[in-house]
Amino acid sequence: MPQLYRARKAQHARLARIIVFVGLLVGGAVNATITDGDNPFELFDSARNFTVTSKVTWIPVDNIQATCNREAKIRGYAAYDYEVKACSFYENDVCIVFTQKKLNMHTLGHEVRHCFQANWHE
Repeated sequence: MPQLYRARKAQHARLARIIVFVGLLVGGAVNATITDGDNPFELFDSARNFTVTSKVTWIPVDNIQATCNREAKIRGYAAYDYEVKACSFYENDVCIVFTQKKLNMHTLGHEVRHCFQANWHE
């Protein structure tokens, strides 16, 4: 019985290593497919900033898609034809960031980056 137990334990350990390895491969492939400078680990050049000072107002909302579409129209832009998680606009020297009430740091950081580098999506 102890012999069988050790053999199964070793088999489970090999299987666990294979699962971790495959997970790392898949995770790396997914990470590599992020494009348009939206990779949270990709470095970017702060020389692209159009300002080094920005007043930011953050407004979490219940319905981000409706809010962003409404705010875009108010400013003379077309509604978004894709799903958004957040949006930002400049108004009277204030960068206004609208987000969902629950979000991750990457989404908030992405929008705040717009406040310094513009480069808004079209």
